[in-house]
Amino acid sequence: MKLHKAPYLGRLFSSPTDLVLKTLILVTFTSCGYQIGNVRREVPENLKKIAVPVFANHTDEMGVESYFTSSLIKEIERTHLAAVTSKDEAEGYIEGTVTNIHYALGPQVDRGLSEFNSLPEGSALAREYRVVVYMGIRLIRKADNKVLWEGSFSGEQSFPAPVVTAPILNTVNPLYTHSARHQAIQTLSQDLMAEAFDRMTENF
Repeated sequence: MKLHKAPYLGRLFSSPTDLVLKTLILVTFTSCGYQIGNVRREVPENLKKIAVPVFANHTDEMGVESYFTSSLIKEIERTHLAAVTSKDEAEGYIEGTVTNIHYALGPQVDRGLSEFNSLPEGSALAREYRVVVYMGIRLIRKADNKVLWEGSFSGEQSFPAPVVTAPILNTVNPLYTHSARHQAIQTLSQDLMAEAFDRMTENF
């Protein structure tokens, strides 16, 4: 068996002093980069106490506002950039509004497949649906009600359509549809609120 020797360090560094110098430069650069990354993230005007009232909901989907409110609170707490408090104790508060939710058909079932060839002529069954959410957020300073930051967001999430088989072609499970729809919106709320707070805390 032929053994391979490790490369001689002298080829990489001309002297022990060179080795120490380059190591210090690397450590300093890495350390500064980490600090700079931390310093650039803060709530506008460095607010440390923020209230997050329940979002407004201008859609027909009842209850979805709670998903977005909860997801934003969790995101703020995860980053430790501010504390979520009551509005009485807060320096500022975040107003959120779910402005619109709509649904779109995804890929449809191919009637040419054997398991679906008994579908009535002209019927169309979707394999999945897409839910699309639009919303807006504003950060307001409580002292004078000045808007410090605002943004609009949209996102979409797909969810499987109810399974329909030949013996029950004309039936679907409305409870499944409602549950799957809300689960998709809840998942989407986590992504949108992470994006929203990320953009809010970017220090330009």
